[in-house]
Amino acid sequence: MDSPELTARSDVYYAIDYQSVQVDLENNVIKAPLNLASSSDGTIAQTLDLTLTVYQNGIMRMLVEEPGVKRFRISQEDLPVEED
Repeated sequence: MDSPELTARSDVYYAIDYQSVQVDLENNVIKAPLNLASSSDGTIAQTLDLTLTVYQNGIMRMLVEEPGVKRFRISQEDLPVEED
């Protein structure tokens, strides 16, 4: 039985403008807006906030959130880290 070859293509990606990256060395935090863009027309469809927090022993937490909205959040859970 012949089956067609399946391919996945996407012209949508997240881009970070390097001038928008904020580095807080005192708190070990890096913040930047993620801009959803299309390579076909270059338009920005949506912006998300990226926060990277670096802890001891190489532990890093990444949060991706909608700006001003706390209901949508992607993060790594159950890290052995307690924040003050």
